[in-house]
Amino acid sequence: MNLDIHSKICQEIENNKIKATPIVKEKVPRAPIKRKVGISYNRKQPTYSQIKNYIKETYNMNVSSLYIAQAKKELGLDLQVDRSSADKVPQCPKEKMIALTEAFKHFNML
Repeated sequence: MNLDIHSKICQEIENNKIKATPIVKEKVPRAPIKRKVGISYNRKQPTYSQIKNYIKETYNMNVSSLYIAQAKKELGLDLQVDRSSADKVPQCPKEKMIALTEAFKHFNML
C-alpha cells in the first residue's frame, strides 16, 4: 500500500470519517462426533485373562494372548501395544478364531 494512501486512511479514521468495525465470526455449533472403535466408551474392555477364562469354561480350550490379539486385529477391534519383534508368528487356528469371535460377542465387543 502506498504510504500517502495509508496516511490519508489513518487521518480519516482519526477524524471519524471512517469507522472501523471488527469482524465477528459466529460460532457454528458442531454435532458431536460419534466414534465406535471396537468398544463403547461406557463399557470397560475385558482383560485377556477374562477372555481366556471364558473360552476355557465355555469351549474347554486354551487360547494364547497371541491368538486373542490376532483375532482382535482381524475383526478390527482395539489392540494393546505389540511388543513382539518375531518375524514368524503362529497363526490362530480356525476353531479358536470361532471361539474368540463368540467370546468378543459375549463381552459386547462386537
